[in-house]
Amino acid sequence: MENLLVQNVENNLNKDFEFLEDAKLEAHEKDLEKKKRYNYANLAVFVFIGFVAAIIVQKVFSKLSKPKYNRASLENIMKERLGHYKISDTISDELLITAYDYNSQEPRFYSKYSAKQEPKIYDVPVGNATGASSAAPTFFDPKQQVNGYGLFELQIDGGIICNNPSLYAYQLATLMHKKKKVRILSLGTGENPFNQIDSKYSWDKKSYGIYKSEFMMNMD
Repeated sequence: MENLLVQNVENNLNKDFEFLEDAKLEAHEKDLEKKKRYNYANLAVFVFIGFVAAIIVQKVFSKLSKPKYNRASLENIMKERLGHYKISDTISDELLITAYDYNSQEPRFYSKYSAKQEPKIYDVPVGNATGASSAAPTFFDPKQQVNGYGLFELQIDGGIICNNPSLYAYQLATLMHKKKKVRILSLGTGENPFNQIDSKYSWDKKSYGIYKSEFMMNMD
């Protein structure tokens, strides 16, 4: 009789333990399912935020990187005023137009001297050379042209390498053409007033950013 009672108690305890294990497993599965739905919801929110942010950044970047003026109007002016005459066709003794080719990372000094030395690169229509030299970043798109070697060139303003080309013109006249007496008439477009920096000024990263552009414009 006692053995029977003990066996019944053990059976009941086993059933209770099985019930608890099943309940625990079921609760764990429900918790996992809840966390899975929560993770999916978070993922959807983050994807949506990332998508919206990407659109906003793209629009802002496109607006900031868009040139101020239309290059087509500049091309029309060059074609109308200068035609298709090449550097070697000019009637002056010499001519110098500066630009910079981004693809080759090389300067372009368009001159009659260079056109004679390397015609496939430098003997281009005057309008192409001036169009490249006028392509100031943020104002016009780069000038695109293919040189005599079939290489694509992406050219920008010569001010990137020489903000004031008078020195290069002087060297071209004296070194390449052996001129003894050279007079320079430099016609600029004006300049910003120079602001002297006080020695007591707090020189930090912010002030460096403010005066960096002034350094670049006056370093020539």
